[in-house]
Amino acid sequence: TLAYNSVAGVGADLGADIQLEHCGVLSNRREGLVASGHGTSVLVRDFVAASNGAQGLHVKMHAVVVAKDCSILGNGEQGCLVLGHHSTLKLSAGSVRLNGMEGLEVGGGGYLVLREQVKVDGNYPALPARPQAKVSGTGSWLDSEASSIGAPGTHGAYPGHVACENGG
Repeated sequence: TLAYNSVAGVGADLGADIQLEHCGVLSNRREGLVASGHGTSVLVRDFVAASNGAQGLHVKMHAVVVAKDCSILGNGEQGCLVLGHHSTLKLSAGSVRLNGMEGLEVGGGGYLVLREQVKVDGNYPALPARPQAKVSGTGSWLDSEASSIGAPGTHGAYPGHVACENGG
């Protein structure tokens, strides 16, 4: 477990190739895990990103993160933030819950994929009518299959739970 760091719990940059299993990033001042830069690749399995000051997972500037069996819980801002062309986050079998803002946000041409029963709900608790996911900017994509975005028991991504704006 990586906890109580003054910035991010884990930072991957400049083409780094990282694999993390059976661990967590907790209560860091900024992101739990941030991946940045062309060629940067991160694989996380059985992973928890919780109670971080900003995002649980932040993917930017062409980085790729694959997360399996992960819990992204109670972070101060978005659970997962993907920004920039060719920045990619693939989530499978996990949950994104109780984060301070949207559970998922993708923008600037980023790509976010949900597979195998990812559950996204209970985010933005101060404003429960707010969407659970936000997609903005030309070329930005949220691709959900066999996952749920919204209240428990819903299947798929319904317009009330996903906000699409500015070409997203």
